[in-house]
Amino acid sequence: MAQANGTTAEHLLSWTYEGVDYSIDGAGGQDCVQFLSTSQRMIETLLAGLLACCEMFIAYPKLRIPSNMCVSKNSSMKRFLMVAMCLTYGVELGYKFSSKTLIWILNPCHVVTMVQIFLLAAPPSKYVTAVFRLHMHAFHGAILAMLLPVTNTRLLPFETAVYYVQHILIFLVPYFLMREGGPYVVESLTDFSWPTMAAGLLFFWHFVPLQYIAYISKVNLNSMLCPAISDPFYGSYYRIVAMTHQTIMILIHGKIYTFVAKLILPPLSRELNNEQQNPGSQNGHAKLH
Repeated sequence: MAQANGTTAEHLLSWTYEGVDYSIDGAGGQDCVQFLSTSQRMIETLLAGLLACCEMFIAYPKLRIPSNMCVSKNSSMKRFLMVAMCLTYGVELGYKFSSKTLIWILNPCHVVTMVQIFLLAAPPSKYVTAVFRLHMHAFHGAILAMLLPVTNTRLLPFETAVYYVQHILIFLVPYFLMREGGPYVVESLTDFSWPTMAAGLLFFWHFVPLQYIAYISKVNLNSMLCPAISDPFYGSYYRIVAMTHQTIMILIHGKIYTFVAKLILPPLSRELNNEQQNPGSQNGHAKLH
């Protein structure tokens, strides 16, 4: 039955990865699937799943958002960024459709791009604030993608250039959303419930749906099957090492980004964000659930 389900899923997904060239290092293929033994893959998945569940279980009851929300400015910069993100992502989708490699949009940076388009377009609400705060601790991959680029699978004209444009936009959008105010306010620098929740969601996404889809398609989605060619920790325990350094990155990247962004925010935007510096108090804050 399990084999039949896998075959069905593979058939349904096949049109999204027909164009993937498995001969390119790090793209996937049978050798990539067999890079780790089945037992090691299962043990790591179990550990990551338990860690993800523990993080979400601990963090969720502690999540707080402002009960009184100002209206965002909806500036021309926000509208420009929404158009820029939509155009960039549209070009990316065009590349993926034309090369029959749409499956790559499941990689985290593409998911973050979709989340940012939602944040730029959605009307203010507590859920927008929640998504904004979670995403503040989930876009560190854009920096890694620029420092350790994997562009050997991008063969179409200007495809590599679009890669860099997309990741630069991912890095810039949170700052300009913080300038907008309204629902785009961050939590206190000492509140680690949001990054902990984000870590749980990211680990669950990687080791459950993303790994399953990568396994049945033999496409190395975000290096879940074998390490990327640019991975400095290349080896049989690269995923254990990644879980370690990604936990650290998730916990500190968003806080460092927020700290630096507040230093250069306009005074009014800085004041709106600083109003959320006392999450321990119930005054002015409400539970997400």
